[in-house]
Amino acid sequence: QEETKKSATLASAGPPPQMINLNCTLNDLFNGCIKRPSVERLIVSNDGLEQKTETLNVDVLIKPGYQSGTSITFNKMGDVLPGLGPSNLTFIINEVPHELYQRVGDDLLYTANITLAQSLGRCELSIVHLDGRSLNIDCNKVIEPNSKMVIKGEGFPSTENKKRGDLILNFNVIFPKHLTAEEQNSLGSILSKKFKK
Repeated sequence: QEETKKSATLASAGPPPQMINLNCTLNDLFNGCIKRPSVERLIVSNDGLEQKTETLNVDVLIKPGYQSGTSITFNKMGDVLPGLGPSNLTFIINEVPHELYQRVGDDLLYTANITLAQSLGRCELSIVHLDGRSLNIDCNKVIEPNSKMVIKGEGFPSTENKKRGDLILNFNVIFPKHLTAEEQNSLGSILSKKFKK
């Protein structure tokens, strides 16, 4: 198995490679794994009169930090065409969107939905990371809507160096849909004091 990056150019010599998209979740790309897809390749006789298909089970090593578009090549394991011999079999990683996280380079973005009460008072979050760990995050300050918090070194591992990206929390403050007159008066009394000079 030989890894090449998205920007790499394929060698011009030999038959064209057999290209296959390989779906990987963010968990797969964060932790690394082995995928074992079944692949059909075409085998055509040298005179071109006979052809058959063959099913291969290939172990594809996904290293931590691989990105969408990364190509992984198996030499001479693709289609066999007359006069050309076997082609290379190349898998192209396709990142499957995650429900909670989004990847940007080596950084990991997470939208934290919090209530208005949490944004104004003590806010303690517990989120499950892509490797299954629970991260307990204390936010002991007033949190404005769409503000961000950066947690260093909790993003993706880099395939180019030993550094890791950051985990970036984007706070989405959920406002109450209705307040009673008494609640409005109580909040108004408390908050108005904060804006008096």
